Amino acid sequence: MCNVGDDVEEEKAKFMQARTTVNLKNSVCVKCRTAKPQVVLQNQYPYCKDCFLSATVHKFKALLGKNRIAHPNEKVLIYHKTGHASTALLHFLRTGLDLTTPKKIRFEPILLFVEGDFKLSVQQRRLILQQVSEEAQRFGFRINYVCLTQYILDSTQLSSLICDKFDDVLIKENDAASIAGIMKKPNVTTQTEIIKLYEQRLLVDVAKFLNCKCIFTPDLGIDIASQLLTNVCLGRGEHIVFDTGTVDSRDSEVTILKPLRNFTIKEIALYNFFNGLEPVRFLAENVNPYKSIQNLMQKFVSDLQENYPATISTIVRTGDKLGVNKNVGEAKCLLCKAPLGTKPDTLSSSEATNFSHWVSTQTPNCGVSVRDRSKHILEAFNNADYGKYCFSCNQIQPFLCLREV
Repeated sequence: MCNVGDDVEEEKAKFMQARTTVNLKNSVCVKCRTAKPQVVLQNQYPYCKDCFLSATVHKFKALLGKNRIAHPNEKVLIYHKTGHASTALLHFLRTGLDLTTPKKIRFEPILLFVEGDFKLSVQQRRLILQQVSEEAQRFGFRINYVCLTQYILDSTQLSSLICDKFDDVLIKENDAASIAGIMKKPNVTTQTEIIKLYEQRLLVDVAKFLNCKCIFTPDLGIDIASQLLTNVCLGRGEHIVFDTGTVDSRDSEVTILKPLRNFTIKEIALYNFFNGLEPVRFLAENVNPYKSIQNLMQKFVSDLQENYPATISTIVRTGDKLGVNKNVGEAKCLLCKAPLGTKPDTLSSSEATNFSHWVSTQTPNCGVSVRDRSKHILEAFNNADYGKYCFSCNQIQPFLCLREV
């Protein structure tokens, strides 16, 4: 029989290894080599409870030690959310502050909860705020609250929007309509991107208001991996190092650190389970993965991770190898605040795309020669608007009612 293609199948079998399973009955912990395993990571590494917790805490402290951007006695803004990641981050910080050893955490954490669930009812949003407040009290942290909707509507009144009591947070029934009113009917991808940009700007503004030079976010490995692929799809490849790197230093005064970027959701969930931690959760709406690029990338990475446990770590490490463009100037994008590249000697792909879009919308003057027509087009083309935004933000800023926010 014909054996054409057999070599291809052999190559697939060589590189696409089948998912392995571990028999816990006949195995021991890979670290202490004595205790019975209770956890299996990446479908092949069994750990006992004590070794798992020890390794998890070590991974967290190792990242902080490698990136010493939070100095002793400084204030650090902790971006608090609902879910396992934020609860685990609070426990990491609390146990680190309570230590009496030289490895003790010596900065002052200040929590910030951004109320941005404008699609839920007022009662549901109030309940979430109450549960978040109770969680912060259990860990003994100071927490502030701010409504994202009110910030988007008027960012100049930030001092009046920051509350230290959840009852004082201004929540309205028409918040969803107010958010829709500042956008010109964008698709879900663009709307999600706009909300994310406002959220990031809010964090930086609050950090400056509270005199915090560093921000901790609870982004996990899957968030970093999906964001990296999303950036590539949306034309933010130049900004991958800021959005997915360990440190985001696009702002000269405030640095953003992602201390949980090396963790998977399974590790964090098991860490909370073994420590008896119950995160704040609510019944989220069913998300259509094909409705936006962000949701699609999240589903794509999650599905790959199921069968190939090294998917997330591979994507994250690949992103770490991508450096910042050295040809950057002092100018920054008005929306995402990322540095804009300097004008190269040759036409870049983004400039070519912008010019092609502009030319296609012009009405040619057929009364002159082709040469004069081309000369007039080149002289009339004004790249000033494109110079204010990066390539991706230039595509979404027309959907905002306010051009400069």
